[in-house]
Amino acid sequence: MTRYVKSILIALIALGLHSQIQAHGVSYKVIQGGIGIQAQYDDGQPISYSDCKIFAPGDMKTPYQQGLTDKYGRFVFVPDTSGIWKIEVDDGMGHGLIEKVDISNDMTLTKGLEQKHFNRYQDILMGVSVIFGITGIAFYFAAKKNPRQS
Repeated sequence: MTRYVKSILIALIALGLHSQIQAHGVSYKVIQGGIGIQAQYDDGQPISYSDCKIFAPGDMKTPYQQGLTDKYGRFVFVPDTSGIWKIEVDDGMGHGLIEKVDISNDMTLTKGLEQKHFNRYQDILMGVSVIFGITGIAFYFAAKKNPRQS
């Protein structure tokens, strides 16, 4: 073959492969919506850059999505099915939360992600009450075991 014919064949082959070469490109689209959580400590500080795992209905062992919360303790996911989803946030230092949310058929939140935790003062009051209660029960049984003789 002549040099001219070889050049034309190479050009035709390159043009034929052009569509396959472009198939490896990258594109994106901005999506809106999703379900988000903002995790924070009881003093209001965000639980920043902490592990977050999302579990889909029907499989509470294998994470549907996992990652880190952002600087403000936020994490957002887009559910693909309705049902009860579980969200776990762990700061790696013994603090965290586990929350279940109910996602409707139109992929919106029906219930969940409500603040149900006590604040610091309520926790202290509850702890002191438990201590007094246990102490009272212990003294009751001790007094019953060893009655005082007058």
